[in-house]
Amino acid sequence: MLGAREIALKNDLLMLRKKVNKLVQKLNRVLKSKGGKLATGEIEKECLVELEKMKRIIEIIMERHKEASIWY
Repeated sequence: MLGAREIALKNDLLMLRKKVNKLVQKLNRVLKSKGGKLATGEIEKECLVELEKMKRIIEIIMERHKEASIWY
């Protein structure tokens, strides 16, 4: 049976996975709309903002669970 810390970690990781999947979908739309070329439009800016959010979320998760053996 999972403890509270493990359940919290599992939930955090599930949330992160969901956010990453949404970001991948956005990036795929950009690639299809731009023919694979680098673009600088609004969707790309949204993706950059989302990437920064992901980075911060990952940092928070790692900090919250830094004693958990999953990181070692």
